[in-house]
Amino acid sequence: MLELVQDHGIGPSVVKDSYASGETGLHHLAYFVEDLNITTEKLASMGFELAMSAKAGDTRFNFVDARSLMGHFIEIYEPDERLSSFYSMVREASIAWDGQDPVREL
Repeated sequence: MLELVQDHGIGPSVVKDSYASGETGLHHLAYFVEDLNITTEKLASMGFELAMSAKAGDTRFNFVDARSLMGHFIEIYEPDERLSSFYSMVREASIAWDGQDPVREL
C-alpha cells in the first residue's frame, strides 16, 4: 500500500520537518509489532528515538526516527481488528488490478 501524505499545519511535524517546501520523498515504512512499548524501547536502545506517539480511533502508533541510518521513519503499531481489516481490504483491491482507477474511495 502506498500512502500519500501532505502536511498543511504550521507547527512542528514529523511529516513536514523531513522535507523542505517543495521536496518529496519516502517518509516511513510501517510494521505490525507484537508489543508497541517493548518495540519502541528496543529501537530507542539501538539509537532510534521516538519522534511521535499518537492514536487513531483505538489504534495506538509510534513514529520512530530512523532517518540517520535508513533515510526515513519507521511507523509501528499493534494489529487490531479494524486495522487488519483495512489492510485486508487494500490487499483484496490490489488482486488483479490492471492499473485503471488508481484512486479509490474508502
